[in-house]
Amino acid sequence: MRRFVYLLFLVLFCSNLFAQSNVLSITKESSGREKIFNEGTKIRVFTNDGISYKGKFVIVDENTISIGSDTLVLSNIDNIRIKNIWGILGGSAIIGAGGFISYTGFNLFFTSFSQGDIAILVSTIVGIPIGITGITIASGGVLLLIWNRNYEDVEWEYSIK
Repeated sequence: MRRFVYLLFLVLFCSNLFAQSNVLSITKESSGREKIFNEGTKIRVFTNDGISYKGKFVIVDENTISIGSDTLVLSNIDNIRIKNIWGILGGSAIIGAGGFISYTGFNLFFTSFSQGDIAILVSTIVGIPIGITGITIASGGVLLLIWNRNYEDVEWEYSIK
């Protein structure tokens, strides 16, 4: 009985390894670099008409995808944007680290006013640059959050494999 269960598990597990599913392939024309996205990935598509569609895509056939109830032909797509989960997590972490550094630097500067003359001088020399560095780091995290992976049809070729 135990061998049967192991054999059944092995057959079911291996059948998934050989299954082929359609994917959206985006190939850079100049270098040949290819990005592959599975069905269900959240994307934002801009058509040649300027209309924007946002959501999870489903492959209909070799030239067509659908987002929600809308069907789009690959030749009519002008731009595809895809958000990366690592970009979101990394941007959030960088904002948190920059905010902490900025808080530490400006807290050092403002709490030194009650200490005396030399403390104000030292905290001005040390605290303000640390605070400004924190703001700069947090700004980099914000930029990482708002920038998406942008694939324009001028540089990239869309296909379904």
